[in-house]
Amino acid sequence: MAVIINGIDNNQTVTISLASLANGGVATSSSIDNSSNRYLNADVQVKMRTGTSVSSTGTVCLMFLKSSDGGVTFDDADESNASVLKTFIANASTTDYILSADTGRQGGLLAEFFKISILNETGSAFDSSSANFSVKFVGKKIRTEP
Repeated sequence: MAVIINGIDNNQTVTISLASLANGGVATSSSIDNSSNRYLNADVQVKMRTGTSVSSTGTVCLMFLKSSDGGVTFDDADESNASVLKTFIANASTTDYILSADTGRQGGLLAEFFKISILNETGSAFDSSSANFSVKFVGKKIRTEP
C-alpha cells in the first residue's frame, strides 16, 4: 500500500539584489522555474539589513509573490496585482531582520514560474553590503512512497 507524505526539499537560493535598495524601491528576483518540481507551495526566507536613517514609526517592508504559468508574463509590471506574502515592521536603523512567509497562505498552488519582490518603505536605503542579504526558499509537495 502506498503512503502519502509531505515532501520538503533543501533550501534553494533566490537571485535578487537587495543591497542599497532605495526607499520606495522594489527589487524583484529572477524567475524561479517550478515547472518540473511542481511544488505546491514554498517557505520563503529573507535576510536583510536596514540602512542608517530608518524612521522609527510607520516603516515597513513588503514581500510579494509574482506568478506566471508560462514563464514569460508575470502577474504585473509592478506590485499592484501581485500577492502580498508578508508585511513586516522594520523601524530600527542598521538592524538585521530575518523574515519568512509561506506561499500556501495565499490560498492557491504555486505557479509553474514565480518571482519574489521586496518593497522598501523604511525611509532610507537598505545597507550597502550584499553580505547582509539573502533570499531562499524551501519547496513543499506531496509525494507517495510504497
